[in-house]
Amino acid sequence: LFYRALTLAKGEVPWLAGLQVAADGALQFSSEMQGQLDGDDAARGGTALIAQLHGLLITFIGAALTLRLVHSVWPEAAVLKSDSVKNSHETPA
Repeated sequence: LFYRALTLAKGEVPWLAGLQVAADGALQFSSEMQGQLDGDDAARGGTALIAQLHGLLITFIGAALTLRLVHSVWPEAAVLKSDSVKNSHETPA
């Protein structure tokens, strides 16, 4: 899922194309990228990647379980009710 999320996020933030997912799941920067990103670019890329991963998790395991998993690893995060998250991803009729 992480690799797929990275692939999807590359469409939003082109510099992510310079990242690779290692066998252990760690992100690896190309040698050309190291030291070239400013904080805003890095934040934009990180946000896009996490948003794509979150969306994939909701698609595959559902909003309720995704929210429980996120809360278990990031308890300080502001978490919406699962109904709010589910409704935000529905396609209008």
